[in-house]
This record gives sequence, structure tokens and C-alpha cells, in this order.
Amino acid sequence: MTHIVNVIYRASSGNEYNLQAKRKLRIKKGNFHKYEWKAIEKTLTLGSKINGFTKEPVSYETTLVFQEQDKELREKLHDDFDSDITNMTPGVIIWGDYYINCYITSSSTYPDENIDRWTDNDILIYCPYPFWIKEQDWRYEILSGSSVQSDYLDYKMDFPYEFTSNNSIAKYLINDSQNPVNFKMIIYGKCSNPMIQIGGHTYQVNTTVGENEYLVIDSKNHTIQRVLMYGTKINEFNNRYKRESVFEKIKPGKMSVVWSGAFALDIILMYERSEPAWS
Repeated sequence: MTHIVNVIYRASSGNEYNLQAKRKLRIKKGNFHKYEWKAIEKTLTLGSKINGFTKEPVSYETTLVFQEQDKELREKLHDDFDSDITNMTPGVIIWGDYYINCYITSSSTYPDENIDRWTDNDILIYCPYPFWIKEQDWRYEILSGSSVQSDYLDYKMDFPYEFTSNNSIAKYLINDSQNPVNFKMIIYGKCSNPMIQIGGHTYQVNTTVGENEYLVIDSKNHTIQRVLMYGTKINEFNNRYKRESVFEKIKPGKMSVVWSGAFALDIILMYERSEPAWS
């Protein structure tokens, strides 16, 4: 039996479009499973010396098809395409569990040659960061004394708590890929100078996170922001712990997570692939 993967476009406005909705809108032609690495090399007398590899932004040529009577849907979708570009905020293409940030940079619409009352729409999906991302969320709630209040999210494996000599609490996370991965760490107030150790590496920001506030460490974009109750963002980059990088990727394998237990946090692992997995 053929496995049908949902393909969704989510605009920066928050509007979502199912690109496999066969009765109104669907992908007629396109290929998200292609990629290219380019060698960084020095030409030698015979051949070359490889110094590394790089990857340029990727573009996907895709054809959508609409029912002719669904002009309102088509216009709304194109408005969202334009809005992403005007606001310099990417939309997202979602394939199963993976997503990639994108802009729709060109569009051409014309009647379908084979099916009456359908309209074809050729679009170019431009992705500045050429990797598909799958997120895995590990959640750690406030703990008091020796009571256990929650288990992990999204992983079918249990590990015991350990209590260290300084009353810090150890749990675990697992990076089950072969490579170090980027992450987003979300620390929920109320807390001061929150510190977390992952696999012995220290992640700390010397600031106070108030009640109904949260702190976000983004390793990929090298940003640290404290978000206030009504959404105002405070740049906390200069308050980061500097003896060890708070943007250090998380290594493969099972890593201990040690923190005081006095505040809740999420650690979202960002697995990257050159193309989305089929299942």
C-alpha cells in the first residue's frame, strides 16, 4: 500500500494550506527529494584537494492545480505568498514530520491542458537555509524534593532520576542522530541566573526571568531572548555565560540533563536532513 505523506504550506500569517487536498488544491508536479553539496577545493596538478563542503540555498519547481471555481482559495494563497516576501518572514513547507522555511519567489497561472475547469499554477519555492528540520521536544517540569512530576515527551524510554550532592536533579535526553544537533531551549520563570548542564556542558544566562516570562536560547541563530508577558522581547545575548558557549550543539547519544529543578524548561532538538524522510 502506498503511503501518502501530508504536504502543507503554512504562511507567516498562520494560514495553512493542505497541498494534497485533492478536491480543491493539490500538487501536480514537484520534487522535494533533491540536494547538492559543493566541494570547497584547491586545484592541484592532478585533481584537487578537498577542504570541505558547502551547500547553497535550494529551490523547488512545483506545479499546483486548483479547481476553477476555487478562485477565492487561489487568491488567498497568493496573498500569503506576497505577504511572506513583503514582511521578510518565511513561510514553511511541511512534509510529514519535517519542515523547511521558504519564500514563493515566482508564480505563473494558466488553464490545465488535460482537465477542464482546473487551473495550473507553477511556483518556485526558494529556501535560503537548505535543510529540512524535524523537532523533538524534551520537557522538564518543576520538581520539589524527591517527587517526580512528569516523564519525557516524545520518547518511549524511561530513565531514573539521580540526586547529586548539591541537590541538583539529573534527567536525560537522547540525540539519536549521528551528528551534533542545534536546539532551542525554553526556560520558564520565575527563576534567576538559570543554569542547565547537558552532558557536562554548561548553558547559563545571568538574568532574572519573571513569572509569566520565558527565556529562549536558539543555538542555530545564536540568539537569547527573554519574552515578557505581553510578547515584548528583551535581548539577553550579553548576559550569557561566557566560559562555555551557550550555543554549543548537543552531541549524539544519551546525555544527562542537570538543573536545580526550581524551574521548568523545554529542550527542542532540531534534526536536519538534506531531504525529508519518506516516513
